[in-house]
Amino acid sequence: AELVGSDANSDIAVIRIRRANLTVARLGEAKSLQVGELAVAIGSPFGFQHSVTAGVISALDRNVTVGHEADDRPKTYTHLIQTDAAINPGNSGGALINQKGEVVGINTLIYSTNGISQGIGFAIPVEEARKVATELINDGQVRYPFIGVEGQTVDQAIARKHRLKAPQGALVVEVQPESPAERAGLKVGDVITKFDDTKIISMDDLVAAVRSVGIDIVAKIQVNRDGNSQVLTIKTAKRPASF
Repeated sequence: AELVGSDANSDIAVIRIRRANLTVARLGEAKSLQVGELAVAIGSPFGFQHSVTAGVISALDRNVTVGHEADDRPKTYTHLIQTDAAINPGNSGGALINQKGEVVGINTLIYSTNGISQGIGFAIPVEEARKVATELINDGQVRYPFIGVEGQTVDQAIARKHRLKAPQGALVVEVQPESPAERAGLKVGDVITKFDDTKIISMDDLVAAVRSVGIDIVAKIQVNRDGNSQVLTIKTAKRPASF
């Protein structure tokens, strides 16, 4: 097999296999999944090849932030499928199958306190996997929108300090120089509460909202600054490779 391209931000890679008459899996639609329906995970946990586990779709549209060994920045994976089908080390990259036998996701990570399955696994929706794969094949890279802020989810202490009614929003802790955020007038200490039509409850929500609008898109961003609500206009840009 030959590596065509990979993208650490989505945990997707594309390889080329120069063989004919390969059996091709049927692709389904993750957007049609319902919570509670059957889910089957296929992979090679701990080196046991072609293992199959079964469970259900536990939740949809999950945003998960994890540390990443490639650099010091945390990675946020958006719109993931959550399943209780056992996913262990070695399952990553395997298929998540619906009850029709169609691939609806690519198994990617687990939430665990001991490194093995505890019933909370996540898969990348097949639509997202296809989009990333297409960009890798055509361009060799994946383009992501960027506004240029570092932030954290608002907790009770932050909410009290900023006179917020509830612990919701994304606190801006750093604004990148010459970024869309700086040009829009965002400042350290602002609490982002809305991005276009999306209410921002957490930093994960902000990451997902920015990714969903695309590159070179003008959006409205609502912030709480010193106890007062303001609406700023921001234009997203292509995320630099260094970010």
